[in-house]
Amino acid sequence: MRRVRAAGRAAGRLRRGLLQCLHPMGAGPSASDSRTARPAQGRGVLAVQTPMNYEEPIHRIIGGIVHSPAFADKLPQQREFYNLTPPEYWELLHAHASAFRMWKVTYMHTLPSHEAVMDWYRGTGMRPYLQALDDAGRKKFEAEVFAQVREEYPTQSDGSIIFPFPRFFFLATR
Repeated sequence: MRRVRAAGRAAGRLRRGLLQCLHPMGAGPSASDSRTARPAQGRGVLAVQTPMNYEEPIHRIIGGIVHSPAFADKLPQQREFYNLTPPEYWELLHAHASAFRMWKVTYMHTLPSHEAVMDWYRGTGMRPYLQALDDAGRKKFEAEVFAQVREEYPTQSDGSIIFPFPRFFFLATR
């Protein structure tokens, strides 16, 4: 039990350190912002993984519909999730690490249907828009997204959908 409590305290310190390291106050992180690059004291490993899927078709589809004449005045501005580029992470952190590794992986999820893609994004990328619309607006928004998802993601011979999901990883060791 003592180990479990110690691991919990360490995880809390890691989360606080990560937030302090990667999320400065104000606008999005900047490689030139010295507050962002201020290293934690001592030794350790900073391990980060983050989605890098904002160039994927699903995000282009949602963004296009959000800005379409039918929805532009009914929805909040497109939600922004800001990631640095891999070279920006490198410039920000490599000088503070004895070792720095980074890589990108695209997970090829096999989903049972186009509806499964919709289910995934109802709880994530479409959520703020669905919450802002009335029932009729939600149905119309989802119908437009669904029609384009069907065009963009082909059905496999067994009816499943291959849904690429890129993620970026890095390890900085002190």
